[in-house]
Parts: sequence; structure tokens; C-alpha cells
Amino acid sequence: CQRLTTEPADGSAPQCEKVDDMLEGRSMGQFIILPDGKMLVINGGLNGTAGHAEATGQIHTYGEMPFGMSLAAGPVGTPAIYDPNEPKGSRWSNKGLGTMNIARLYHSSAILLPEASVLVAGSNPNVDVNTSTIFPTEYRSEIFYPPYF
Repeated sequence: CQRLTTEPADGSAPQCEKVDDMLEGRSMGQFIILPDGKMLVINGGLNGTAGHAEATGQIHTYGEMPFGMSLAAGPVGTPAIYDPNEPKGSRWSNKGLGTMNIARLYHSSAILLPEASVLVAGSNPNVDVNTSTIFPTEYRSEIFYPPYF
């Protein structure tokens, strides 16, 4: 993670400060700014990239694709919270956060709701509806309640 100061109040040059590494590598996660000033990261995968395909430059047939049409794997089920007010080295935490059991990779989404919970939905790493592959088309949604609940 980096903290950017693009226009310092004192007129000095923009600054970039390396702060904490995330708890794990994560692609395709969603960041939600919470009402308490912390940031929630939810969804995503440990490896791969956004998108879907029936073949790639290295894998020539759909039958050889290890995760169906998904180009990512390793769904991250445990959200994490970044607290910018904590000291360096302890700004990321997932302590006390439950694990979500629905794989949410490409096309997953999360949005802060008016009462400050988070709606989590999606994940369709397929060209069309596919309910029989390793990461199927997903229609279920969940509500995540941040620790301030």
C-alpha cells in the first residue's frame, strides 16, 4: 500500500510513502470507504487476472483450462480492513472478520448501504450462465456487517 500526497499544503513536491503490505496478494477486490474512515477490501482472488476465456496463449483448448473459463483462482473469502490511523506495520487486519464462502472473482461487486452495512454480490467468470463449472455464475448476495455493528 502507498499513501499519496499529491498536493502538499506547504507547496512542496508530491510525496509517495510506502506503508503496509496487504495481508495477502489480491486481484479484483473491491475497496469500500467505511463511515468510520477505515477501508474495507472484500472479494477477489489470490492469483490470476480479470476476464474469462475458452483458451489462452498457453492453453489451447477449453478442456485444458484449469478453472473453466475463469482466468483467476484462489478466492479470498476473508475481508480485510485498512485503518490509516494505526501505526505502520499494523494498519491491515482481518481479526474477528468471518469468512465468506461464496467465490467472488471477476464481476463481483460490493457497495456501502445507507445503514452502513455492505452488500456483496456477483462473480461470473463465464462467457454466459454456467452453473456447473468450478466458479459458477453466482446469483446469491450477502450482507457484510463491519465491526462497528
